[in-house]
Amino acid sequence: MHFRKVSDNLKVSLVTPVDIRYSYKATEYLVYEYAKFLKSNGIDTEILITKGKDGGSQIANYSQVKKRYREIPKRKVDCAEMVLPFKYHLFFYDGLPQDSVMYLPFSIYDYIPNILTKPAGQKYIIGSHGMHLKMGHIVKNHSMLEKTLNAMVRNALRINRKEIDNLYCHVINKEQQEYVRKTFGFRPENILYVPIMIKAKDYHPERNNSRKLRILHVGGIGKDMQIVLEVIDMLNAMKKLSMFEFYFIGEEDNESKRRYAHLNNVHFLGMVGDREKIKTMGQCDVIIVPAYETFSKTMLEGLVSGLYVLTSKRTGSWKDITDLGIKINVANHGKAEEYMEPLIHLAGLKSKGKVINMHKAINIKKTEENFDESVILKKMLELFLKVIE
Repeated sequence: MHFRKVSDNLKVSLVTPVDIRYSYKATEYLVYEYAKFLKSNGIDTEILITKGKDGGSQIANYSQVKKRYREIPKRKVDCAEMVLPFKYHLFFYDGLPQDSVMYLPFSIYDYIPNILTKPAGQKYIIGSHGMHLKMGHIVKNHSMLEKTLNAMVRNALRINRKEIDNLYCHVINKEQQEYVRKTFGFRPENILYVPIMIKAKDYHPERNNSRKLRILHVGGIGKDMQIVLEVIDMLNAMKKLSMFEFYFIGEEDNESKRRYAHLNNVHFLGMVGDREKIKTMGQCDVIIVPAYETFSKTMLEGLVSGLYVLTSKRTGSWKDITDLGIKINVANHGKAEEYMEPLIHLAGLKSKGKVINMHKAINIKKTEENFDESVILKKMLELFLKVIE
């Protein structure tokens, strides 16, 4: 297979899966923040927007977001998709610049075609923001598909083996780091670990005088809200629901709203802006993070808001958090019944006016020290400088 040579005049090009006109969260937000920071540090940087990924309706604060990134050059690039069994997509980017270090943010599985056709000498950083793992397996996909995709990646790397030194993988949790090391032929020094970030200063705990334990879930039906609804059902059956208040932020379904409409301590807030979300977080006691996630931004937001965090090993970043000495409650499987005992215990403490989160201050401090944007952006700059050099 013939590979083209690239120019010696390198810059950085970052692909964003969806235009921020339509989405300014998760991966899109991170890619734009990386680009802005690189640009502010004198690195020639551009954003490549995937054509056809409009994402739906324009975001409400688009004018402010657009203003924030107005100095970053942006252009659209062609991208075809192939839908595999189990609705897995492969991306075929065309017209990517050859004089750039390329940053492709989703996962190594998405960019197999571009690994195969990568120009000789050009450096690619494959991100892993969308690479959800469940104890070594791709979440919610069939094991046969995972084996097939792994074989496709290994074959792509084998075919383009002369370029293995020019391929890097940016992993955002330690589970990914170990999985990529064991499964693919990357050089260990080409697996680059930098987790996600939050604007820690935006969040702050607020005192609430309720004797009920206030529990928050963020993300709606796309983040396994059903598990928290099962918790409500169990507490109701035990006649302990009166000790709690539940708040849900995010996409909801009408059936759930109707089903719990008679309960005055279950509140569906729907899709809210960041300001209202931050305020609600600060006024709660506990946050439940039940979903499969690569790295839960919501968990970090809950920690800097002073909340007691209940999560499970379904969330890939639990070990990254606990290894730092941050205290969270980690269930093995993330089933509703696993959350019952700690919730009832915490509710008992709250009803008596006792402290329910003795680790709050140290959790806030350690989360700020390790995941604030001021820390992570510097690490991302170091990552890109290492690759460019």
